[in-house]
Amino acid sequence: MNNLQIDPDRTQLSAHDLLAHALATSLPAEREVPPGLGPTTDFAAALDAASTAVALRSRLLAGILEAHAVDAHLFASTVREHDVALAGRLAAHGERVCP
Repeated sequence: MNNLQIDPDRTQLSAHDLLAHALATSLPAEREVPPGLGPTTDFAAALDAASTAVALRSRLLAGILEAHAVDAHLFASTVREHDVALAGRLAAHGERVCP
C-alpha cells in the first residue's frame, strides 16, 4: 500500500540520468594555458579559471544529484514501511484496509 504513489525506482533512475548528464557535460578541471604575451595570456588564464570553476560546480551538482537519488529512495522506503505498519495496526483493530 503506497498512498503517495511514489515510484522509488523511477525517481532514482531520473536522478541517475541527471547525474550522468551533469558528468557528461563537465569540463576537465585542468586545462593547458597556451603560451602568449599580454592580453592573450590574461584571457587564457581567465578562461582556465572559469573552466576550472565550471568543472567544480559540475562535480558539486553531480554529488547533490546522487544525494537526492539516495534521499528519494530512502523517503519512498520509509513511506512504504509506515504504510505497511499502519495497515497492520488498522487490520488488527478490524478496520478495512484499501489496497
